[in-house]
Amino acid sequence: MKLTAETVIKQRILQKEAISFKEFMEIALYHSEVGYYTSAKSIIENFFTSPLAHPAFGASLCLQLNQMWKSMGEPQEFYVLEVGCGDGVLAQDIIGYAHINRLPFLDALEYVAVDRSKSLISSLSGIDGLNKVVSSLDSFKNVVGCVISNELLDSFPVNRFKIIDGEVYEIMVSLSNGRFCELLSKEPDPIINERLSNLKKDLPNNFEGEINGYIKSWVKSLSQVLSNGFVITIDYGNDHVDLYNPVNTQSSIRSYHRHAQPISIYDQIGYCDITSDVDFSWLISQSENFGLRSLYFLNQKEYLYRWGVENWIDGIRMKKVSQNVLNRNLVGIRQLVRDDAFGQFKVLIQYIGEESDRLDSILPTKEYSKSYPAPMLTNKHADYLSSKYPHIAEIEFDRLFF
Repeated sequence: MKLTAETVIKQRILQKEAISFKEFMEIALYHSEVGYYTSAKSIIENFFTSPLAHPAFGASLCLQLNQMWKSMGEPQEFYVLEVGCGDGVLAQDIIGYAHINRLPFLDALEYVAVDRSKSLISSLSGIDGLNKVVSSLDSFKNVVGCVISNELLDSFPVNRFKIIDGEVYEIMVSLSNGRFCELLSKEPDPIINERLSNLKKDLPNNFEGEINGYIKSWVKSLSQVLSNGFVITIDYGNDHVDLYNPVNTQSSIRSYHRHAQPISIYDQIGYCDITSDVDFSWLISQSENFGLRSLYFLNQKEYLYRWGVENWIDGIRMKKVSQNVLNRNLVGIRQLVRDDAFGQFKVLIQYIGEESDRLDSILPTKEYSKSYPAPMLTNKHADYLSSKYPHIAEIEFDRLFF
């Protein structure tokens, strides 16, 4: 029998009768041989991310890192650890933009790409400017710099729960006639009760949700990696007020395969991404327990506007390029700030270490980017125009996107 994530999960269920959704998700995404992320050669075939949409995303983070380095007194070594680096597009955009603009922090920059996929790690090893490519943060302790993650925490395995007549049940995964099914356990994982008790609110009958128990170990590892520095977390999700709003009774668990959501999260196991909304309130509160304090929490649209993405949009409009190149760049960069696209994502900036009166200056005014040129799409980025909007005539672009 061919080894697949589905066969591994079914064997595990036959041994236990039922497994938690957390265990199901761990195997589907991170099994050492057949997990989606550990065996992936590329992510672009299943979903797009902000770095793939347009290099303005990486350029903004590049300027952000330079500003952070300055606020820390310009240390001689400044580590940037990008966790979940995937295809390495963000790393290339950050390093490339720093080189083109000769940003001062470049001489101190030690850029490390971190990913669990062996095939991706091997493909990244030749990228110019990457100081190291590793599979985990384990070898880094007490460094000075910044840890970046983009759409990482949403893929951490979660426990799922359901409220029935005021009682908390854990949603388990089992088999019925060889097919996956869900069962309810009256003995939920302690992490579920811990998080729900902290909410101090009653959830309505049939409310379904998920708890990301790996948040604790994640922020603990960050506190050990950084002696002095920042954490930038970019992902979809919200605070507890929204996530546990009685109106939102359905779980946020979903999967993506070839840019579409399968009918069931139990389809295409091992060949698709499985994600859930990040509980940023839980992330922030757990971070405080390990000395990470939050400086800014805003959506990606607001964040990129602070870095003057509007100036770059204007700059792109003025470039003497073909209409197709112009449209591709404008559509790509607008995806970063559209409310129905990446603009709704959240950006959390945290700090750990020595107190500094310069921390309030790490986000500039939007005039800042006028000093730097607008980046343009390359062949390593996604073609949003052709892939998502091939049917739109050129005369309709301004009406639909701008």
